[in-house]
Order: sequence, then structure tokens, then C-alpha cells
Amino acid sequence: MYNNRLLRHSLVTAALALLCGLQVAAELPSGLKVKNTQIEQSETQLVLGTVFDVSGLADMKSDREIWAFPVLRAENSTDSLEFAPVCVAGHNRYYLLMRKYGKVESAPWLFRASKTTEIPFSIVTEYKPWMEHSVFAVRVQERGCCEADKNFADLPIDVLDFEPRVLEPMWAFITPPAEVKTRALSGSAYIDFPVNRTELYPDYRRNAYELDVIHKTINTVKDDADVSIDSVSIKGFASPEGPYNNNVRLAKGRTQTLTEYVRTLCAFEPGIMRQAFEPEDWQGLVKRLNEIDIENREQILAIASDSSIEPDARNSMIQKRFPAQYKWLLDNVYPALRHSDYVVYYTVVDYSDPAKIAEVLRTAPGKLSLGEMFTLANTLEPGSKEYLEVFDIAVRLYPDNAIANLNAANTALMQRDYTRAGSYLTKAGDSPEADYLRGVFHALNNDYTTAMPLLRKAAAAGLKQADDALSQIETKKLDKTK
Repeated sequence: MYNNRLLRHSLVTAALALLCGLQVAAELPSGLKVKNTQIEQSETQLVLGTVFDVSGLADMKSDREIWAFPVLRAENSTDSLEFAPVCVAGHNRYYLLMRKYGKVESAPWLFRASKTTEIPFSIVTEYKPWMEHSVFAVRVQERGCCEADKNFADLPIDVLDFEPRVLEPMWAFITPPAEVKTRALSGSAYIDFPVNRTELYPDYRRNAYELDVIHKTINTVKDDADVSIDSVSIKGFASPEGPYNNNVRLAKGRTQTLTEYVRTLCAFEPGIMRQAFEPEDWQGLVKRLNEIDIENREQILAIASDSSIEPDARNSMIQKRFPAQYKWLLDNVYPALRHSDYVVYYTVVDYSDPAKIAEVLRTAPGKLSLGEMFTLANTLEPGSKEYLEVFDIAVRLYPDNAIANLNAANTALMQRDYTRAGSYLTKAGDSPEADYLRGVFHALNNDYTTAMPLLRKAAAAGLKQADDALSQIETKKLDKTK
């Protein structure tokens, strides 16, 4: 099956497509014209066709003859191929040539000027690699008995370019909106309290270490000049053994004690600290049960997960039905359920200087917004290593953000990395830009059936990039048969 390829135009405005020529004529020396050039190419054959318009030669001198020699020559080499010519002759020269060469059947290349208006020309020849970039031309020679012969240089009719065309898309980035950069830093501490007590002893067992971890975590944020702390939240949890009401007292009291200690330790104003408590960490128990392998695990898990059962009843059922497993849980799981989770909420200052943004990107990229990273990218050379890295970091920091994924899809398509681009596009949202890039993705993979509706949808939404892509495709600038 032949491939339709767009061929570049040179001196002649003629559409070169399979069996599809335009009614546009190119005038050769001596009034000879060429029109309806058609070119067809396959892996093994090249078909050239055109029409010589000789209507302007009706008044040609009787003793003159005009020869047209079709030629195909390589653009960048000496390779060439000359085809059989045609001759248009005046009255006397026509009959002279007939006497010389015999009957009309013996000279199908010979035409009388006053009796002919159009001469179709076509040839089928073996396709060779040098023809991929070549020139289809006509060499004209005018002869006569009383005047000197006139030889004209080759006149290009069309330039052949069979190199496959691919979409050259414009890119469609979205500028991220401004945002308040609220961040959070969290952790868990395992503070030991004396049995059934709420007093905090910093030197009791591992408390010094756990309190130091909290302190250092908070100071990491507190000591950063680009950051202001909004609040510090502490939530205390107790394990499920023992009476629920007593666990309420313990969880609440221990959380309050720890909160006040941290506030004093870090010299916070009272309003900075927030506190909450969970009397019994059943969710933590369920999570741990899903991670371990013990006998009767599924039955224990079913009880622990059933929130319709009162907490005390749940604990009692596990203890009575599975005493051995319950003892193991008390020793190995329940201690970890007595913990205090803390979260430091803070706001990062805004950055506008690209040099500062670049520095923060290297040292603490999590402090940057998508908009700030986009600002930096706009100062870099598109497609450069540094440029691509900005968008890669952005999508890693914000893996579920539609704009981050869309912009990363742009850079992945720049690199023709279709695996990454496809992954990003699944999370790029439903904007016209997303429709457009999905269309580009499919077009670059030669799936025009899927690509065209997406591109048209984006164009209908006013996206100029989509109009450009459609223009490239619909004017046959692309190799759609790869």
C-alpha cells in the first residue's frame, strides 16, 4: 500500500499527494507549461506523473521543435535519472521527424503543436534511497533549422521529500495559582507514665530520648528564618486494656501534661498549642493485626474492627476467647498503642527571586510552591537539563496535583518519554490543556483516531496550540501511516 507523504513545494505551487494534483500550472521556457503533478511512493516503486500543457504553442514556428526531458536528481548527491522526452513540433518539423522515425506508432513522444493542447506524462521506476530527497525537474531544448539550438537549465517542478513527518507540537503549560504555603511536620513519641498516673517524669525510662526527639523536631521548624509556626498539635492515645472510663482519664490527663511540658520547653505562647486524645487506640491495633501473623488472627481482627461493640466488651471478648494471643498482644503490641502524635503546622515565606528559588530547590524543595518552581523554570532554557529537573522535582513533591502532572507531561513529551508522559496524563485533570496534551500523546504514537477528537475538543475550548496541531495534521504534514 502506498504511503501518502507531504512533499515540500519549490517554485511550483502544486499539492503532491497520491492521485491528488491541483490545477496549477508552471510555465517552462518557450511557453510550455506543466500542471497536475502527482507523485506516489512505496517501498519499491516511485510513480511520477504530470501534464504538459502545450496550448500556448499553437502558433509555433513551422520549422521549430521543443523537447522536454523529465529528470529526477538527488538533492545532496550526483545521483539522477532521466526519463524519455516528449517533443512538440511545428508543421514542417513534425513531418520531417515523422519521415525520419516512421509512423506515429513508432514515435509516441512526438506531437504536432497546432493539434495538441495537453500531453500526459507518467513513469513507474524503481524506488531508490537517494530519491527520498530529490528534485523533479524538466530540461527544455528548442531546436530549428535556421536558428541556433537553445538549451535551458533544468527547471524544478517539485521537490520530493519522503522523510516521514511527525507532529511538531507547541507545548501547553499551566501557570500554577498562588498559594499560602502551609506545611506540617509530624511524628510520634512513646512517653512512659507510671501505671495509672498522669504525671510526666522527663528522666523516667526512655522519656528523655522521646522528649528530645519532639524538641528537635519543633526546633527544626522554629529555627528556620523563612518559616513561622502556626500551631503545634499533640494527640495522646491509650491502649485498649483496662476500663474504658479510666483510659479516658489517663489519655486526657497524659496528653494535657505532655502538651504543657512541650509548651514550656519550647517557650510557646499558650495559644500555639493544641491538644486532643483517643482513649483507646483500636485503629492502631487493627493496623498492627493486619501486619502480623498470629493464630486466630482473623477472628481477633473481626472483633477489634467491630465498632458496634463497646470498647470494654471488645477487649474482654479477645481476652476470654483467645487468652494466649491476648497475652502476646499485651506484651508485644499494646505498648506501642500508648503514644502521643504531634504535628507542627507552619507557613513558609514567599520567594520571588529566581536565584533564591534555585537555592531553596537544592536545599529544601518542600518549602517551594508550584508557582515558585514555575517562576524559576521560566528563567531557564526550555528543554535544558536544569529546566526539565524543575518540573521533575515539582511532580515528585506534588504527585497528585493536576497542574504538576500536566506540566511534567509537557516535559516528558519533549523528551519523547511516552511511558512517563502517559503516567502523568492520567493525573493531569480535565482542562483544555490536558485534552490537548492527551491528543498530542496519541498523535505522536500515530493513533489519530484517538487524537483527533481530543485536539478538536481543546480547539473548541479556545486553545491555540490545538488549532496548530490540527492544522499540521489536516494539511497532511504528518506521516499517518507509520
